Amino acid sequence: MSEKNIYQRMIEVQKIVQSVEKNSVVKMFENDKGYKAVTHDDVARALHLPLAECGVVMVPDVVSYAFTSFEKPNYQGKLVTWHRADIEISVKWINADKPEDFFASKSAAFAIDTSDKSFAKAYSLALKIALLKVHLLESRDDEESRPFENENGIDSKGNSTTKNQNKPTQKKQTQPEPQQKTVLDPKDFIMPFGKTTKGKKLGSLSLETLNDVLQYTDGELKKENSTAQLNNYLVLKANLLKVISTFNLEKKDEQKPDVGDSIIEIEFDTVENELVKGKTLKMIPEKTLLAMIQELDKKMQSVPPPKNLTALFSINSKIKEFLKSCGV
Repeated sequence: MSEKNIYQRMIEVQKIVQSVEKNSVVKMFENDKGYKAVTHDDVARALHLPLAECGVVMVPDVVSYAFTSFEKPNYQGKLVTWHRADIEISVKWINADKPEDFFASKSAAFAIDTSDKSFAKAYSLALKIALLKVHLLESRDDEESRPFENENGIDSKGNSTTKNQNKPTQKKQTQPEPQQKTVLDPKDFIMPFGKTTKGKKLGSLSLETLNDVLQYTDGELKKENSTAQLNNYLVLKANLLKVISTFNLEKKDEQKPDVGDSIIEIEFDTVENELVKGKTLKMIPEKTLLAMIQELDKKMQSVPPPKNLTALFSINSKIKEFLKSCGV
């Protein structure tokens, strides 16, 4: 093996690993069914031992990166701050017995996240792409498919998928598709009784009124009513509980900690640490916060990136968010 150059060793790796299975499910949000995909860990797991056995060292390096932030509603319609990281990397494949024998390949990717994970996501995606393409691995991601083209009768090569367009076709007798039932939102349920609530949607009532109606409904369910009345009260109670639970969730969201209460736990070079370390953002003067942002931006743009890049990015985002909330 020691006599083989880097390209011969890479061929040996390709003989061992031909494809990577989809072992992960990617979801956009909590109730999303998601889809199967090949992740960075799947590729790393498949190549780790073969690269070692063939005497190949793989070394990634960050060429450039950039951060941007913007506000956009999430899948629940709530306005949140998103952070985007764009990154370009260079990956070297090195002959372990002859380090001067190597080749390199560049890759790029971007990722968006609501916390501080966008950089790590973009880095992992860029590295995964480089590994898949350089090692000619079958990822089975079907990344070249074009669903919108197939739906319009065009395949991925631009050819029409509609056969015998000029020939008349006999219409097949098909059964009418069943109409989909519309699911009523619990908040749209109309109150069936009460002088002040009758005819109103549950979503338009206050939490106090909803609790009063729920208490009244529980009392009616204990009485000897007809089966129809019991069913109506059961449906009403179920909808009341769903609407009340949404009120509680919204109240819980409102009780999120103030970003101004974030405590500074990192060291600074140009800012006096005695004035900021261990203190909350609310306790630090505006002028000092602006100086902290300048130093953090400079550190995050340094190459190679600092080891505590995630912590720097997190506190930098919190300072900017706090200053924005103060109208700065």
